[in-house]
Amino acid sequence: MGDSTTRRGVRAGVWITAVVVAGIGLAAALVALLLEQTYVLSFAADSDTLIVSHAPAGSCDSVVWERVTETATTVSIDIRSIGPIPGIPRNAMQEECVATFNLDAPLGDREVVTANTLP
Repeated sequence: MGDSTTRRGVRAGVWITAVVVAGIGLAAALVALLLEQTYVLSFAADSDTLIVSHAPAGSCDSVVWERVTETATTVSIDIRSIGPIPGIPRNAMQEECVATFNLDAPLGDREVVTANTLP
């Protein structure tokens, strides 16, 4: 009797683990589906500060991350937000958000690259 109970417990544990892993996978897939690059409207540099005006897929509260990557010749802006579910109509009024980044060095002659400028 104890052996049968142990097997049922192990089977239940395996099923619970499988359901949890599947749930995490579905949640990650949904987030990946809804994650969108924001549209950079403009930017300005003041010494080693870069101020970026952008329009996210949702509202300013939906911005998930804001990141700048620097090289000797470029500064890449990467701002992403969670957008609405595909197929759902979007609000015609787009919010304009502002992000401020501290650069390692002044912008100078470096090119600013955004998702809008990538091929």
